[in-house]
Formats: sequence, structure tokens, C-alpha cells
Amino acid sequence: MSRTRPELSKKNKWYISKHRYYELKHFCLQYPEWVEKYKSAIRYPQGIGNTESPEWNDPTGNSVESMDIWRTKIRKVEEAAFRTDEVLGRYILKAVTEDLSFNAMKMLYEIPCEKDMYYDRYRKFFYILSNS
Repeated sequence: MSRTRPELSKKNKWYISKHRYYELKHFCLQYPEWVEKYKSAIRYPQGIGNTESPEWNDPTGNSVESMDIWRTKIRKVEEAAFRTDEVLGRYILKAVTEDLSFNAMKMLYEIPCEKDMYYDRYRKFFYILSNS
């Protein structure tokens, strides 16, 4: 589990409130669920086999609508990660969606930076996500 301090000084360039940080952190931790729901919407359009559903007449439209909801959330997190840093973006994405600490990232993925830079970019990610 990531052990980043939830609240920064208001003077910090990446400041967001503690509660906003937690809101965004939990938002990001849903990312694997969104990916799975997105894939599921592709494989199993809604309404097929459910004759009591009012949407039964348009399972393709319902599937596309569901896919759009999940794809929008997925893209929001991914875009914030890659806007954070071109090199570290993929590491940040992995960390925020799987709740991995710097030490775990260093051991598992040999992240190409040191702790101070990593946490600066980690905080920058949440700042960007908060303002997007």
C-alpha cells in the first residue's frame, strides 16, 4: 500500500486537500474494475437474453453507451498519468491504479528515478487529475 502523506502544505505547487486526494486515490483504484467492465461490455452487450429489460431492443446501443462510460474514466486516469511525465507516466499509472509504493515500484519495475522525484511526480499526477 502506498504511504504518501495525504496532505501537503498549501504552499506546495501540487497542493490539493487531504479529502480530495483520498477521493482521487480511490477513484484511481477502481481503474482495474473499469477495464474489466469495458472488456465485458465488448464481449457481452447489455440486454441480450433479458426480455424484461426495456433496453432489450437495443443491446448494441446499450453496450456502446456502457463502453463509453468506462472508456472515459480509463482515459481520464491514463491521460493524467502521461501528462505528469513522459517517462514516468506508465509507472505512475501502475502505482496509482494498483496502490503500489515507491519501494514496490523500484523492486518490481526498476523505476528509473529516485524517491524524491517519484513522489513529486506522484503528487503532480493527483494535482493534474484534480484539475482535469
